[in-house]
Amino acid sequence: MESAGSARISLAIDWANTLAFCLGALVVVAVAASDGGYFPESWAWLSALTLFPAALVLMATDRLRLSRLETAFLALLLAFGGWVLLSATWSVSVPSTALDAQRTLAYLGTALLLLLLLTRGTTTFLLAGALSGVSVVAGFACLTRLLPDRFAAFDSVAGYRLSDPIGYWNGLAIFSAMGVLLALGFAARVRSPLVRGFVSTLPVVLASTLYFTFSRGAWIALAFGLAVTITVDPQRLRLVFTAIALAPWSILAVLLAARSDALTVVGAPLQEASSEGRKLLLAIVVLSAVSGAVGFGLARADGHIAVGRRARSAFGAVLLGVTGAALVALWANAGSPYAIGTKAWDQFRAPPKESSGDLNSRLFDLSSNGRLQHWSVARDDFEDHPLGGRGAGTFAYSWAERRPSSMTVLDAHSLYIETLGELGIIGLLLLVGGLALPFAAATRARRAAVLPPALGAYSAYVLHAGVDWDWELTGVTLVALISGACLLAAARPEGLGVRSQRLRYVAVPLVVTLCVLAFISVLGNVPLGRSRVALDDSRWAEAAVQAQTARRWAPWSSQPLQLLGEAQLGAGNVVRARRSFRAALEQDPANWQLWVDLALASSGAEQRVALEHARRLNPRSTQVRELLASL
Repeated sequence: MESAGSARISLAIDWANTLAFCLGALVVVAVAASDGGYFPESWAWLSALTLFPAALVLMATDRLRLSRLETAFLALLLAFGGWVLLSATWSVSVPSTALDAQRTLAYLGTALLLLLLLTRGTTTFLLAGALSGVSVVAGFACLTRLLPDRFAAFDSVAGYRLSDPIGYWNGLAIFSAMGVLLALGFAARVRSPLVRGFVSTLPVVLASTLYFTFSRGAWIALAFGLAVTITVDPQRLRLVFTAIALAPWSILAVLLAARSDALTVVGAPLQEASSEGRKLLLAIVVLSAVSGAVGFGLARADGHIAVGRRARSAFGAVLLGVTGAALVALWANAGSPYAIGTKAWDQFRAPPKESSGDLNSRLFDLSSNGRLQHWSVARDDFEDHPLGGRGAGTFAYSWAERRPSSMTVLDAHSLYIETLGELGIIGLLLLVGGLALPFAAATRARRAAVLPPALGAYSAYVLHAGVDWDWELTGVTLVALISGACLLAAARPEGLGVRSQRLRYVAVPLVVTLCVLAFISVLGNVPLGRSRVALDDSRWAEAAVQAQTARRWAPWSSQPLQLLGEAQLGAGNVVRARRSFRAALEQDPANWQLWVDLALASSGAEQRVALEHARRLNPRSTQVRELLASL
């Protein structure tokens, strides 16, 4: 089902393609498997390991192959990072703002290195590597549910929803959803029957992982990404036919998972969960093999079956008829689009339904789970500071001060609304402008083989980021960043090469400066992470040493002093702990938890004053109320 002259994915092996594939796979696995890249040490290593090679590439070449769109994308990312850093001058928490700037630096370094190394020919291999990385991480996540006696440990926060190794169930869900879209795009276009057969096995595993997260937004993002993929693909009938051929095996795997009570009901005995998990694992293996065989068969049939224009027109007509019939049936059973939208909005505003422990029912509950309250707080910040917001990374402070419920959150669960509250209209315009450029590139790369899967995955992320904190999960955002970079490189004009010494004179010193910042970030954040781990294990002396090391390299941050004080308090050095907490509060006076720490290391009037500060900053804190009551 291929029209003449349409693009297909040919995976010819050479050193450049191999490098692109390995880069995509390794960076996704390394960052995503490290708690989703949520913690600062992950950002630090990512920024250093991308900016340093990027600087070497800029120094070694006198010809840059970057289009205007690519240059604009990097410029907007740089401007956004600069605005994040500039917001420290008015931020209520300079340490939090500095951390946000470091995360943005990691994204900028990754985008720069990818665009410097990518050619139009290597985009498919980079995207294939990203798909491989997603499949490895999501496959391991699925095993932790299917073999709970060997892998799983109960997470009191996640409950029974699958989240590891990403660390957040909705993050793992959109991560897997992007994998499904990439796999489907490759399964419809790869020339090699063997490779196409292997890729066709992946949707079964990825869909099973997505299901066990019990995430609703990711399924909506998947549907949206699929609609975008079909819309932009010039071979859309081939794509639809492939999806129809492969979908039954993934759907059957999800149905079997839903019927596995011990894997979907909170509190199920471990023995029963392990027994049902092994049965489902065998079923998933078999269904994956069947899906792979179907993909292999489709690839072999490509060279032997010629589909004429009439057959394609008839197939398209049947699809339109089925779609129309489905819409009519939906209208008849659920009402008009307006009625459906009104009902969905009412459910979105309502509190979540009480759960009986069966997580299957959660997929059909459209409650926002408090997101409207989060967005309201961020909106208030924007109304108070429309141009620059309250400062990057400060939503948690605003929420603690004005939260209407006892729910504890750190992010507004929307990249765009949180950016509006923290960085104002200027920050939002810079961010949205940068995110929009890969869509613009897609209009110039309409015949590129990489377009449908890359744009589908990228679109799913951009939509889902509007209702969750995917941006804070570096490992998840990397998949979207790789997809966007592939779109930009695919739109690059043939033979493009800019030879400009002036450009190098500006770019090289700038990137070298960013390398220095990345190096300092590593030296500060890595010992900070080690100190945090040592504290969790009650190794007070080691925690103190690592915190002091972090303090030397991150003097702007209050976290090293806070960890140092907690280590000193744990070791019984109350006087030193009190001194450390006071020093930390000089840098971050709006941090209510630091005031609580100071109270725990104090007594008498000073303790009460510290707790009153904490109550003012977080009026609904149960911990603060209990400590005040104990006085």
